[in-house]
Amino acid sequence: WELTKMAELQELSDATAAAGETEGAGTDDAMNSHFICFTNVGGILYELDGRMRGEADGVAFPVAHGPTTAESFLADAAKVIREDFMARDPENMNFNVTALCKLE
Repeated sequence: WELTKMAELQELSDATAAAGETEGAGTDDAMNSHFICFTNVGGILYELDGRMRGEADGVAFPVAHGPTTAESFLADAAKVIREDFMARDPENMNFNVTALCKLE
């Protein structure tokens, strides 16, 4: 949880993106083009998004989406993505999902 207290990390990321050669990076054009992560911590599905910041302190915070298990994690995350993200703009094709997982 220490990373959620590091406002400087997001500021450095934005500054680095703005200094790069990718068109729109680090600008308002890229506001909806960033990475988020879903993780299972203690049986709760969390969304980690550095742009979700508290109004009072500007520090990033995790968003709890309810209970999950190792067996239901993929389906639970997919449901949030489908109902909370894709439903906002069903015609938008600028969407990508990548799973980083352990092979067994």
